[in-house]
Amino acid sequence: MHSDQEKKLAETLIGEAVIELLDTGAAISWRTLLDRLHKMMKNITDEKHLRAALYAIDNISRELQITVAEKSDAAAGIESYSAEDNVH
Repeated sequence: MHSDQEKKLAETLIGEAVIELLDTGAAISWRTLLDRLHKMMKNITDEKHLRAALYAIDNISRELQITVAEKSDAAAGIESYSAEDNVH
C-alpha cells in the first residue's frame, strides 16, 4: 500500500520529469517519461523519494503496457476486418 504522501511525491516527480523533457524540447511519451524518471533516480538519495520514483515508474510502465496492448488490438481488428472485407 502506498501512502497519499508517496503518491503525491510520485506525481511531483512525474511533473518534474515532464518539465525537464519540455525544457529540452524532447518528445513527450510514456517511454521518454520512463527514461527521464530512470535518469532522475540515479541522483535520488532519500528513501522516500526513491520509493515515490519507483511507484511512478511502475504506474507509467503499466500505462505503457496498456497503450501497446490497445494499439495491438486495434491493429489486429483492422487487419481481420480488411481480410473479411475482401472475401467475395
